[in-house]
Amino acid sequence: IEQMAAGKCADSSNFWEIEDNQKYSMLLNNEFLSDVTFIIGEEGTRVPGHSFVLTLCSWDFYNAFKLMKLDKFELIIKDVPESSFLAFLEYCYTFTLDLTEDKSLDKTMDILKLSQRFHMKTLEQICLKAAASNPSILNCMNIYKNKVLFPTDSSVTNTALHLIGNTLSDVIQIQKNIEYFLHLPLEAVMEIDKKRCTVTSDEKEWFDTLIKWAKRACQKKQIPQSTKNLKMLLGDLFYEIRFPDMKATWFIEINASYPGLFTTEEFNNISRKMNGHTVDCPGFKCLPQLTYNSCSRVVLFGNTLHSFTGPPKLNQGLTDEMTSKFGVTERIELLGFAFMVKRHEMVNVTTCKLNWDDWSYNGSKDNITTNPAGRHQVNENFDLIAIRFDHKCILAPISNYRGVNSDAQAVLHCKFDKPVPNLSSGKIDRTDSIRGTWCRINEQNAIPYLIFSESQR
Repeated sequence: IEQMAAGKCADSSNFWEIEDNQKYSMLLNNEFLSDVTFIIGEEGTRVPGHSFVLTLCSWDFYNAFKLMKLDKFELIIKDVPESSFLAFLEYCYTFTLDLTEDKSLDKTMDILKLSQRFHMKTLEQICLKAAASNPSILNCMNIYKNKVLFPTDSSVTNTALHLIGNTLSDVIQIQKNIEYFLHLPLEAVMEIDKKRCTVTSDEKEWFDTLIKWAKRACQKKQIPQSTKNLKMLLGDLFYEIRFPDMKATWFIEINASYPGLFTTEEFNNISRKMNGHTVDCPGFKCLPQLTYNSCSRVVLFGNTLHSFTGPPKLNQGLTDEMTSKFGVTERIELLGFAFMVKRHEMVNVTTCKLNWDDWSYNGSKDNITTNPAGRHQVNENFDLIAIRFDHKCILAPISNYRGVNSDAQAVLHCKFDKPVPNLSSGKIDRTDSIRGTWCRINEQNAIPYLIFSESQR
């Protein structure tokens, strides 16, 4: 009352004239009747509060005020910025919260943290629902960085990790995502490495990102950013980098920029693998991968270039299953296939079957286990998702077995958990004698890409 008389409270003279259901919101960030001061963020911004309102929201507030037994309370919250705390406080006073504009989920994560700290279950569910509603390359790294705030094996964090793995090159182009990444513990970085794709992940780009992470780790430990320390902090993750699969120019550049990064034996092993003198590289990952070079061995069932530079012709229809028939004129391994999706849309393969006549090496395979192998942006509307088979599918022409050529066919059929774009209708008949493959499609719902290995087996 004395503060009102002195005119120290904003709009306090009108407090009793407003509607009853608006009185609490009138007190928000208002010194009138305030007996609590929050000291927020690194800058220590002072925000007024009211113990009688806060105790209605959380038992933790009640306990804090009861234990302190003071006429004026001060609570310090340094790990949340002022804007996020004011949104949290607004919920305490009005029980409303609008997170629709929080595309990066920064504010959502801050409020989720506070809701768990003060055991406000309803607010926690609001934040979890907001995080699950729109995972994207803008916020997936933020979700993953804060995965401790989500239930164990949460579908939200699993989706975020899946999105990071399949769009890693796009994700780390965003500066804010890099900042999130640099604060991850080594175990989390290694988990991302295991999930990252083998089509769209640029190995040199990934190496550069890991070096940034190691340099930040040196800063935290207050040790020199020497090559020795960078390699030491990366630990086993250093040997997960596929140096043998890089372009030779990249490898030479890395070796020159970071003297002593490789031992003499490591350097020689990688060089021998790059020169084709060996099929493996002791100590380093060099698994078969779907690189941009191997994309030249893609059989395109649509009218497009023999690369990832453009999509097949698409019509306006959608389908949740596709079938393609094809054959080979030489012995070759089928690694997997690829299909088009709308930009950033998450689509999974639910069923995959590959059947062929006895001219093949392996015979029929029902319910093939598949894994996403990468994602690549084709244009502003479409992405290409590549799928890798978990087992080898080595095909051979009929002439290898019967001594005659034949148009024997293999049939690949797959289903998706949601509809994907169709190819344009009409007969597609493509023979590629150079790559030793042919395809003959009369159906509209054709798988647009088959991916074969570069080397003949």
